[in-house]
Amino acid sequence: MYLIHETSVSALKSILKSGFLMSYSSLKKINKTPKNNYEGLYTDNDFVYFSCVDKLFDKNIGGRIIMYFNTKLLYNKSFYVSTVWSPYPDKLNEWKVKNDDGTHTKEYKKKYDKNYTKYNSVLKKLYEQSVSKSKKDFYVFQQIAVKNKVNIKELVAIEFIKKDDNDKIIKYITKYYPDIIIKVR
Repeated sequence: MYLIHETSVSALKSILKSGFLMSYSSLKKINKTPKNNYEGLYTDNDFVYFSCVDKLFDKNIGGRIIMYFNTKLLYNKSFYVSTVWSPYPDKLNEWKVKNDDGTHTKEYKKKYDKNYTKYNSVLKKLYEQSVSKSKKDFYVFQQIAVKNKVNIKELVAIEFIKKDDNDKIIKYITKYYPDIIIKVR
């Protein structure tokens, strides 16, 4: 399993230079708020958002740049999981799934504490709910949210969806992050 984060070229440059992926409110505190596609939806909150996939470069994911992280990023961090996008994952209610016998089961907890170690099984269930029965379609309506900022030491790969003018940033990555896999679609 991998955590994925969609970003832009300008944001990627800042992320790589700082070594951190930061929430909008954390960036605001240091006067580095980016212009983003989610103006008004994901602004002024304290979370960094991810989705999850089972393999590198296996799904046709929209966006400009996809960053792939090892799930160890969640180790020793509190995080929130949901099957919907929300700027306030800490305020979502837990949901239940109805079983065949009419009883209800909690599918996921809303929040997972720092000491939770079975995050890969949580991510696998979340991912499986995002894939069609034919396994051909992937719906990124899932969300994993981590508060404030995360170190990018668990960054495994970066996928550039559009060719654009990415030569400079790719050279920067190969120079300063030589172990990161780069793919240009």
